[in-house]
Amino acid sequence: MSSPAYHRPLNWLIRIWSFLTLILITAGALTAGNHAGLSIPDWPLAYGKLVPPFIGGIRYEYTHRVIATLVGCISIVVAIWLQRTDPRRWIRILGWVGVGGVILQGILGGLTVLMYQPPWITAAHASVAQLFFLLTLSLAVFTSRSWLTEVPVREDLAQPSSFSLGIGLTAAIWAQIMLGAAYRHDALGVVPHMLGAVVVSVLAIWLAARMLARHGEVAALRRPAWWLLVLLLVQVGLGIWTYFVKLATVQAPQPPPERIALATLHLVGGSLLLGLAFWITLRLRHYLRVNPALRLQQQKERSLA
Repeated sequence: MSSPAYHRPLNWLIRIWSFLTLILITAGALTAGNHAGLSIPDWPLAYGKLVPPFIGGIRYEYTHRVIATLVGCISIVVAIWLQRTDPRRWIRILGWVGVGGVILQGILGGLTVLMYQPPWITAAHASVAQLFFLLTLSLAVFTSRSWLTEVPVREDLAQPSSFSLGIGLTAAIWAQIMLGAAYRHDALGVVPHMLGAVVVSVLAIWLAARMLARHGEVAALRRPAWWLLVLLLVQVGLGIWTYFVKLATVQAPQPPPERIALATLHLVGGSLLLGLAFWITLRLRHYLRVNPALRLQQQKERSLA
């Protein structure tokens, strides 16, 4: 198999695809925040038309559908482009998985409307959206110049490995986003979400501190560690602010604009934190390696000291 070459236009298209996926998640949050999920009662058309009147909640729901269609079209283009240019079979498979993910999301979105937002379908729709975002992000990384360029590999002697810690953090953030969605839709109380925030904070600080302490001289690892800490601080602050605004406006007949804006920012912040943790995990995989024999030798030396 030939070595993959860097294709700048393809990589930039995938980056745009990933960014639009984040915009799609934002549009979905605005639709849910404005209680506009059922403003269009039919699917795939809208009131039997391709373009419905832009009034009330229809603006949010229809915009969400338009962005989803655009993301779906780009998914097909990316899959075909990867099929024609990338020699890595697993990358080509990921491209088609992206197409499958868009189709699945479209079906779940349609069922959400046609079945009047059953909680389990709404939760599945939100869960798959975050996983699809990670898929687009991974393809952006795997087709980037930095991933296709050889870098000096460092030994990772820590336990658990930094890569494993990154996987754990990514999974914890994804679970935390799901807990937040359950709280937002009144399926769960706030306590599980608060406990999840503690777990995420501990893991994020642990990973960032390790990256700074052990690999701080490597800019490619040092800078993301600081970004992780800053974004974690912002996200925790947004979460606390959103919670108290919700308490203050819980009796309002409709969610006020500031509550919708904060809830949307908090959800988007969670997606950004998820994406950053996943990106850091992939970067750790690229820059670090685990040598079991060397790790065992280090453990013996410590036990004898």
